[in-house]
Amino acid sequence: MTDAMIMDSSPTSPVPMGAEVTPPPSRGEFIRIDQLRGDGETRPRAVMDPDVVVEYADAMRQGEKFPPVTVFYDGENYWLAHGFHRRDAALAAGFDEIECEVHQGTLLDARWFSYSANGTNGLRRSNDDKARAVKAAAQSREFRR
Repeated sequence: MTDAMIMDSSPTSPVPMGAEVTPPPSRGEFIRIDQLRGDGETRPRAVMDPDVVVEYADAMRQGEKFPPVTVFYDGENYWLAHGFHRRDAALAAGFDEIECEVHQGTLLDARWFSYSANGTNGLRRSNDDKARAVKAAAQSREFRR
């Protein structure tokens, strides 16, 4: 048995010793909105709804708290994976920063995460949104392997 196969003795951690472990996401980090990359094909929606952006911006100005947007940090870029309407609303409301849930990961991780965004919360996905996500996933090189 190699050292890599020896299990951590913690009952809650079945990770082989020496294995690389991705840290859990960090919640509550406020990041400048202009640092969030939204240009990596991580927006699963076919179209953005400007009425929702206005509604969210008005609520933000009145102090309503929204869930953090979800980003993936690859060591250089924060890839926005979930929360495009909230990001645009925060900009429209005049905010420079937005609360983020930060995952360690790549642009590809952000894309895969985005395919399931808004399945159970927020502005529900339209049939066009669902078709766009399925098409993007099917065209991914990783999916075709």
